[in-house]
Amino acid sequence: LSDRALTTLTALKGELGITGSSEDAKLERFIEVASSQILNALNRPQLHFEADRVEYVRGHGSRYLRVDLAPITAIASIAYTADGGATESALDSTGYIIEPATGVQVSGVIRRVGSVWRTTGVHTRSGDYIPGHETKNYKVTYTGGYVTPKQVEDDGSLTRTLPYEIEEACLMLCSRRYIGGNTGEAIKSERLMQASVTYANNAPTSGQGGVPDDIMGMIRMYR
Repeated sequence: LSDRALTTLTALKGELGITGSSEDAKLERFIEVASSQILNALNRPQLHFEADRVEYVRGHGSRYLRVDLAPITAIASIAYTADGGATESALDSTGYIIEPATGVQVSGVIRRVGSVWRTTGVHTRSGDYIPGHETKNYKVTYTGGYVTPKQVEDDGSLTRTLPYEIEEACLMLCSRRYIGGNTGEAIKSERLMQASVTYANNAPTSGQGGVPDDIMGMIRMYR
């Protein structure tokens, strides 16, 4: 399984009551697909923990910088790279903080203290800033994301932080795929004589990223 996996093969086999290994490759494929569906539905490029991640972001002349991997747990450094990275001007670490999370929402926002992040966009001759033309001139080195069950399985020194709702959503998607087989549907009813089978359609009606509405309701707060 890749680092993107939001559950483990062991957990899925336990959910399905499978003890053998003959279907391992198929189950791992289900986990990878379900994990990608969840990332797409949450509009996240990544959820798993990563230390010392380097990301170049745009400045908009506001008090906030946004990075991709939330929640941010630590910032190693932020530097301004006016010429695309060849020359870096490190910022004093007392000049910014991680914006506190609110409720279940996690923070991927860095707030400037007592100032604003400079605009990294194009200006006209008169000095007016042209919105939408920002370049990624801020280099942020930070640690963020959730420690997943897969990462704990690979490295016992880590402690899981992935919300259980997200792993449960992944397990539910995989289980429905497994039970429904190639049809993607689960059996709703069956009759032995004259062999009649009725399927319950598990396809999303108005879900996001291929995630059905009932599962999406569990994880929508993490978008």
